[in-house]
Amino acid sequence: MKTIMTRLSIMTLVLASQLASAATIGALVDGQVLAIAVKEGDKVTKGQLLLEVDARAQQARIAQLKSKLKLAELELKDAKLDFEAEKALFDQTVTAKRRYDAAVLVNDRALAKVDVLRNELSEATVKLDYHLIKAPFDATISKLWVQSGDTVFHENQKLLELEVK
Repeated sequence: MKTIMTRLSIMTLVLASQLASAATIGALVDGQVLAIAVKEGDKVTKGQLLLEVDARAQQARIAQLKSKLKLAELELKDAKLDFEAEKALFDQTVTAKRRYDAAVLVNDRALAKVDVLRNELSEATVKLDYHLIKAPFDATISKLWVQSGDTVFHENQKLLELEVK
């Protein structure tokens, strides 16, 4: 039974992709269109660069996040040193539990901050690729909605249209 369902699903996907004869391509980022690598009527292959949206703001964000991450890692290192010192004193019953608990909290916060910044940096790096608009499949460029120098103002603004022939 599972085999039949899988085959039906694959057949449905193939049929659906055969019915789709055109696709409108939009950007997932905003910025100025720096270059258009195609013109109407061009045949393109899957993965081919179609156009480029200015990535300098995203590159600056990545640089900023790298700096913030470096600072956060240094703060974490400092927090670990304080924690280890407080733990040693607490283990010898030389310091109050409150000081030890505070050192644990500062260390945990520093660790969380590093994790957050690593995740933000990872996301920003992925978004950098969105500035290069590539063909999702083999097709022909049927319509260009933008030209070099235009500004993409919002996510999924029409950039170009592809036709499968």
